[in-house]
Amino acid sequence: MKNIKDVYNQIETWLKGQDKKKIKFLENESCYDDKSELGRLKSTLQYHYIINEYKAQKEYLFGEKNVTLKDISKHMLDSMGKYGPAKGETKDDFDEDQLSCGYADTTMFGEIKSFWRNLDESALLSVASGSVMDEYEIDLDGYRCYFLSHSKVFPLIFNYVYYTLNKTPQELDEDLYNDNETFDEIANLYPPDDLFLPDSSIVDKLYGKKYNEQTEKNLEDFERSINSILNNDRYNKEPELKDKIELLKQLYVNN
Repeated sequence: MKNIKDVYNQIETWLKGQDKKKIKFLENESCYDDKSELGRLKSTLQYHYIINEYKAQKEYLFGEKNVTLKDISKHMLDSMGKYGPAKGETKDDFDEDQLSCGYADTTMFGEIKSFWRNLDESALLSVASGSVMDEYEIDLDGYRCYFLSHSKVFPLIFNYVYYTLNKTPQELDEDLYNDNETFDEIANLYPPDDLFLPDSSIVDKLYGKKYNEQTEKNLEDFERSINSILNNDRYNKEPELKDKIELLKQLYVNN
């Protein structure tokens, strides 16, 4: 198992020696070949971005704190406490639509709370796999708030799966469903198999190539827009646009 803190620090050190403008440009470029140099670089940069998204929870990602099932249970119960039914709440507080869609029903809230209170390893893996709905017939993102999505619990779940269960991404892919957001969130916290930290000459090459491609595309789009205006009778017949159209023709057509 890779030391995630070491991987993160390697990327940090490498970034300090790179041109920030070029890196930002390449980070935002589209790439459909994950095995290409640009694809591998984007994967590395994306991992760095994801880790920084959980900046306040890096101790869990780096394994500096071992998470237990009780820790995850408490984290979720505390998170749910912010969204529970209001004290003294009755069905009279809701309109017909809220009553009919189940918004006013507190049954689901109690079921979700019970699930997290009684969390065990099997239940946790069902959450990570996305099979919890089938196995436990419960929607953990239900009731009035997306409890699971808003709870910031994914780094804790990852910590348990990675450091306690020692599950590799390949094992997770075999054991768990991989077509759900929860699995994706956890799988994305694994360091890339192919950490790509090229020297500046390769970065310059990638930047030059993509910059030229983008410039060429921008020029083509510009030419298409100009032609669209010049060849559109509606613009040519507008009195208020006549002078501007003539000027555009002189600048564009004559050159």
